[in-house]
Amino acid sequence: MRIAILTLSVLVLFSSTIATANNHYKASNTSSAQQADRGVTGLLLDDEYTPGTVIFKDGATSRQMLNYFIDLNQITFINEKNDTLVVSDLSDINLITYADRVFIPLDKRKVAEVVKTFGDEQTMLLLQREGRVNRVSDSSGPYGTSTETTSISRLNTMHEWEIHQELGAESMYERYTKDVYHVMRLGVAYRINNLRSFRRIFRPKWNEIKAYNKEHKLDVRNKEDLIALLEFCVGEKG
Repeated sequence: MRIAILTLSVLVLFSSTIATANNHYKASNTSSAQQADRGVTGLLLDDEYTPGTVIFKDGATSRQMLNYFIDLNQITFINEKNDTLVVSDLSDINLITYADRVFIPLDKRKVAEVVKTFGDEQTMLLLQREGRVNRVSDSSGPYGTSTETTSISRLNTMHEWEIHQELGAESMYERYTKDVYHVMRLGVAYRINNLRSFRRIFRPKWNEIKAYNKEHKLDVRNKEDLIALLEFCVGEKG
């Protein structure tokens, strides 16, 4: 068993502040309980850390308490010192699994969850959850500058020069998660942006795919439609 999961970095959490546009995360070593106290558990995919396994490309394995940190799109775990860390280098990792979830690396840092493996065992539908931050309207700072924090003090009233009166807090950012689907075919992951994405994956069947879409009017942002189309592409559905 490896002592550590490759290169580890301290989990950076939005405890309550986003420092700047280029420095979105504030580092902190916390336990799961401390995260709940700070109100950041919503950033995790699951309510609790669960025993899981990291499987390396060379066959080695490592058992950890695992979860998925949405805002970073990275796997997080709690080490023996009760520190919360993220797996920051996936180069030598084949897959990560905990509970009934299986994650496949998309690149050196990001993972996607396996939604379904199809009968030919060469095709998988993957879901990548992209944590994003939107700037709320009317959030400019003094003289039109931008204040890159989640909670800012904003001047609500000004009585002559008594500018210290009534400072109110206003949320400047809102977080949301965007679901992005990928199809892994013969070990290569293809991001699904539209129907034409399937032309790169199943080029010999492209005309049939277009005809199938014309008949069924698919929405490639919909999981069930994607599953149905992939079943058609690999011959599981006529």
